[in-house]
Amino acid sequence: MRRTALYSQSSRQLPPPAAPPPVAAAAPAAPRRRWWRALADRRWPLALVATAAVCSLGAVLLYSNLHPAPRTLTQDDIDAAVLHTLETQSLPAKAAKAYEAVRESVVRVRGIGHDQDKDGKEGSKDKEGHMVEGIGTGVVIVDSGIILTNLHVVAGADRVEVRFHDGFESEATVIGVRPEHDLAVLKAAKIPDDLPAATLRSTGDLAPGDDVIAVGYPFGIGPSVSAGVVSGLTRE
Repeated sequence: MRRTALYSQSSRQLPPPAAPPPVAAAAPAAPRRRWWRALADRRWPLALVATAAVCSLGAVLLYSNLHPAPRTLTQDDIDAAVLHTLETQSLPAKAAKAYEAVRESVVRVRGIGHDQDKDGKEGSKDKEGHMVEGIGTGVVIVDSGIILTNLHVVAGADRVEVRFHDGFESEATVIGVRPEHDLAVLKAAKIPDDLPAATLRSTGDLAPGDDVIAVGYPFGIGPSVSAGVVSGLTRE
C-alpha cells in the first residue's frame, strides 16, 4: 500500500509567508497639565472680577486718604477767623466803600440862565457868556438817563447840562419837580455806554444819628466825599 508523502522532494520553493498586517501606531499621550493651570483655566472670569474689585477698593481708599472730608466749622472757628482778619488786615473805610458803590452814578448838574439875575444885576458868567444859575449834584436812578437832583439847582434855568463820571456831557430836561422836598427829576438827552443806576432804599427806618455818606459836587468841585450823621428828619 502506497503511503501518502508527508513532504515533497521537489526543488520548487514555497512562497514566502505573508507579512503580518500593519499595526496602527498609538497616538502619543498628551502631556499632563498641572492642577493649578487647569484650575486657572476654569476660574479665570471669577479671578478677573475679584482683581477689578480689589483695584477699585484700593483706588477709593487712596482718594479718601488724599482728599479727606472737610471738617465741619463751628461758631468758635468762625469767630476766631474773623478776629484774626480784624487783627491782621486793614479793612477799607465805610466812606470809601460807599463812594465806590455810587461813584459811576453821580453826575454834576448845571442850570444855565440869563446874563442877569432876578434883581437885574449882572451875574457871574461862564466861558460861553451865560450866567450859571445853579450848580449841584445829581444821581442816576434809572440807567436810561433819569437823574434825581435838587430843585434849587435847576429852578429858573433856560438850559440844564449834566456831566457824567467819565466826563461825558449832555443836555437834560426837567421832567418832574417836587418843591416841598426840593427835588427835581431830569432826563439826559444822551448817556454814556453802560451807565449804572444807583440803588435806592427806603428811609422808613432812618433815625437821627445814623451814619451817612455824602458824595457830590459842592461848588462844582468833585466828586467829593464827606461823612457824618443824620442831623434831623422831615425838615423843609
